[in-house]
Order: sequence, then structure tokens, then C-alpha cells
Amino acid sequence: MKVIVRRMVKGMGKGIVKRIVKRMSSPFERRMASLASGMVFAITLTACRGESTQEWRDEGGVRWRTLEVPRGTPGFTRMSASETGIRFQNNASEKILLGNRTLAQGGGVSLGDVDGDGRADIFLARTEGCSALYRNTGNWEFEDITTRARVGACDRHSSGSAMADVDGDGDLDLVLLATTGPNAIFVNDGKARFTERRDLGLDTVGRGATTVTMADVNGDGRLAMFIANYKPYNVDDTIPPQQRAFNQMVRETGPKQFEIVPEHRQDYKLVMRPDMGGMRMTQRAQPDEFYTND
Repeated sequence: MKVIVRRMVKGMGKGIVKRIVKRMSSPFERRMASLASGMVFAITLTACRGESTQEWRDEGGVRWRTLEVPRGTPGFTRMSASETGIRFQNNASEKILLGNRTLAQGGGVSLGDVDGDGRADIFLARTEGCSALYRNTGNWEFEDITTRARVGACDRHSSGSAMADVDGDGDLDLVLLATTGPNAIFVNDGKARFTERRDLGLDTVGRGATTVTMADVNGDGRLAMFIANYKPYNVDDTIPPQQRAFNQMVRETGPKQFEIVPEHRQDYKLVMRPDMGGMRMTQRAQPDEFYTND
């Protein structure tokens, strides 16, 4: 995967913004409401020319009106590595793919202001080799600060990633997943220097983690975390073809009733797929994970 930075050109389609009035009880809700109102205000300023001729409409506690958006030129401008300074490619060699085809699923991308200068920096996860963190220096130019930031994580097959203030100290930390482990949190000191923590409860052995998302799900002001898992390895790579044939893996238990043989039930299951000719044997994925923040 070759990373290309594209710059968005002014241009928006016609849409509707609805203004919702609600009493916010928690600090998190108030912060989100403030952010949302700021976004609406910014959209209104950039999208509208002069005073809108549309009237506000009231609908059960909601006020909204149609935005009058002038026609622009939508699209993106391709920017080369020589312009941006981002020279990153995520390549998975034939050697690792022959041993584990799951590693062909690619790596994650995360954007966030890691050093508090008001500009979005870019983290790029690499399947084979060191991941990279690029600091935004302005004017679409970036500086590779991976070594200084200590987020290379060269010893794993990195997959998904996300930036969030995990510890609530006001700066963005990095959550980095790995297909075969370990998953870890890189704690930011506020100056884009990170310390890797594997002792905060995340999986360290590898369950095929792919993506991660975080939210304050119970209103306590702390971020909980959900991790979606696939599999660390493709089971088909570990069983000879003749042994994983349908008649070797499935047995009949009654008229038109079948089941996976006991020794392989943890890895395979039967599903009915009329679009593919009927009953199929498919691999089971690892359970997903949900973490609360204590």
C-alpha cells in the first residue's frame, strides 16, 4: 500500500443541518455538544453566502432549515512524497504471507494532534517492519518523528490503530493493534514522546485484532474500548488440504443434519449459503473484546 496525501478542494453537496436542543448532564456530553455546535457554525460560515432565505422549521423539539450551498469544484489534488515528506509503503513479503495469509489484510491509519501545536499528525501502521509517525509542520509538509516518538513497534505485525486521550491527561495517546500480538497502548507525555504499555489489560498474545474504537459508553468521563478481532492465523494454512476436505471435517448426525467433527469445532462452523449452493464450512473468528477504563 502506497500512501498518498490528497488535499480537499472546496465544494460541498446540498444537505440539511438539524439543530437539536437538549440538556447535557455529563462533562463529556457538554464537550461533544460544544464541538458539534462549533462544527455547525463553521459549516454555516463557509457554506452560506449572505443571509439564508430558508426559514427555520420546528419539528417536535428540533429546529432545522436547508442550507444554501453554492456550487464549487469537489475533488482532491494528488500530492507527491517529495511535496509532503511522507515516504511510506506497507508491503507484506511473500515469505510472511506463505506462512500466514492473514497478514495480507493491511495496516491502519490514525490522525491526531500528538504534540499540541494544533495540526493533525499522521500515524501509519506497518505489517512488516516499523510503523511510522509523521509530524505535521504546516503547509502540507510532514516530518518523520518515529524514532524520537518511540512508536515504531518494529517487532510485530501491526494492524489497526487509533489516537485518543486514554488516560484523560489532555493529550492524545496511541492504541496499536497487532495481528499476532501484542496489542498495546503508547502513552503520550504531551510532547509527542510515547511510552509503550503492555500492562494495561489489552491482549498481548494476539487474536487477530483488526480495528479499535473508543467512546464514553456509561457517562463516567472515561473512554471504554472495543476491539474487533478476526484470526491471528488462517487455519487452512495449518491443515493439509486432504484433511480439510468437507467429508473429512463434517459428519452426518441425522437426515439432512450435519456437524463439524469435534476436534475442529473451535475453528470451523457450518452455515447455510443458498447463493453458494447450500451448506458451507467456514472458519470461526476470535471473539471481539470490550474493555472498560478503570
